[in-house]
Amino acid sequence: RVLVTRGTFMEALRNAGADIGLAAKLEAGVVRIEESTRSRSVELPASGLADARAELAKAQAVPLKISAPSDYPDRSAELSASKGSKALTALVALYDEGIRANPKSLALLADRAVFYEGIGENAKAIADLGALLKLEPDVDTYLWRARLRPDKDFAEAMVDIAAARALKPTSQEALEQLVALRVRRKEFELASKEIDDAIVLGLDRAVLLPLRASIEEEAGKLDTALATLQSAVDLTAGNAEVLNALCWMKATHKRSLDTALRDCSKAVERWDDPSPALDSRGVVYLQLGRYDDAISDFDAAIKLNPDLGPTFFVRGIAKRRKGDIEAGDSDIATARRMVPGIDQQYAKFGIMP
Repeated sequence: RVLVTRGTFMEALRNAGADIGLAAKLEAGVVRIEESTRSRSVELPASGLADARAELAKAQAVPLKISAPSDYPDRSAELSASKGSKALTALVALYDEGIRANPKSLALLADRAVFYEGIGENAKAIADLGALLKLEPDVDTYLWRARLRPDKDFAEAMVDIAAARALKPTSQEALEQLVALRVRRKEFELASKEIDDAIVLGLDRAVLLPLRASIEEEAGKLDTALATLQSAVDLTAGNAEVLNALCWMKATHKRSLDTALRDCSKAVERWDDPSPALDSRGVVYLQLGRYDDAISDFDAAIKLNPDLGPTFFVRGIAKRRKGDIEAGDSDIATARRMVPGIDQQYAKFGIMP
């Protein structure tokens, strides 16, 4: 089953005197669409002709949209069901065959690494990234491999990040991964020193302040962290991402929820993709007990980005607290498939089903 829409295009055609019909079929993984148009007599005043043409031109730019049914399984559920399937085995065989024929193909090795990561086979993805790095050392590939390494391989991840920074000492992503590793090991002073060193290297202080705030938060210095984030907001003239970080910290710690709403709303207005800020504002509403408002924001965030596993989790909690236990449990199950360990991530904030 598929839903095919063309938005304002069909409305504009009707206004111009034409009725359009869409018929769609899904066969063997291919969507076939038939359009039919029937003209009818419509008189437009000369004064309205330019506007009608402009409306039609604008509508013609609206792309055809194909949507899966609302009850279609999410990607993680689909992946779980396909583990060990003939389809996955056949895909692996195709990658293997291609790489045997072209063992030095950077593109094929990278594609297979993406594939393995996508199906949760991180050890195999790491092996392919190792082969890639032997052929061509690259900052992004080192950081990719570091990100995939399990916690027990901390030393190896640190080596990868060091290699990336040797190639690009000012890499913001490398710094963020390094700080995240140190924070996970509760090496807060070392993590903070990494920020100091980055400032000396010339990295943007406005970008580094939210990172420092995350260290302070994890170290239990919440008031200091909030002050650091407010400084970052002031320094960046209300950057949407920084506003969202401030809103999120207030929301999860139940601090100044009234100003948290203001911060998040500003971020929603200023962000090209406001899904993270919608999620954060939804958590504010959740903490305030305004469950309908929370669900509305979570719905909007998921519509923009269906891969937001944590948003499914908090939406499920909001639905349960509102009394819709079955729908809430369904969302929470989806989140757990998408983000293993999601319960623990939110339990530290006291946000639990």
